[in-house]
Amino acid sequence: MNQHPVPERHHAHSRTLVGLLVALLAILGLGGTAAAGGWAVTTLDATPVPVPGEPVDVGFTIRQHGVTPVDIADGVAIEVVAADGTVQRFPAERQGVVGHYVASVVFPAAGDFNWSVIQGSFGPQDLGVLSVDAATSGAVAGAGSEHRFPAVLRYGLIALAVCLAAFAIVDFVSSRRRRTAAA
Repeated sequence: MNQHPVPERHHAHSRTLVGLLVALLAILGLGGTAAAGGWAVTTLDATPVPVPGEPVDVGFTIRQHGVTPVDIADGVAIEVVAADGTVQRFPAERQGVVGHYVASVVFPAAGDFNWSVIQGSFGPQDLGVLSVDAATSGAVAGAGSEHRFPAVLRYGLIALAVCLAAFAIVDFVSSRRRRTAAA
């Protein structure tokens, strides 16, 4: 059998390719549910400005893949986590058009709360931190939250990273073929 020694350069390229594949798998792993095609995006009607201990209605729309409003039969809620780790869930009910829900939420005291939307069989969507001030009037802030990274960008960045990793792999393979053909 004819054996040829493998040049060191080949091992370096193999390590690079393995590194790119590991990076691609890590990026895809970050997508979680999104990579499986079963993801949804929730947009708030408006960011509430709650008064501690008083109910405030939180309206929102759930869109599958960020586009199509989706009707979810069970398991839609707002989840609120206090600084001490106490978790409260407030069920949401369908209201109005397809995909629109409203939950009556009570923030028990002044302070910072992590909150998220539980989207039935879709993964939950983090809404960030909401500061509840004892001096607020219960008014509703402007639509959306200026403090959150938009969902379109979150998912868009994942897609961009996947495309760039795929391009890097294709470029690596094609440049290797060109060098082999030239030799």
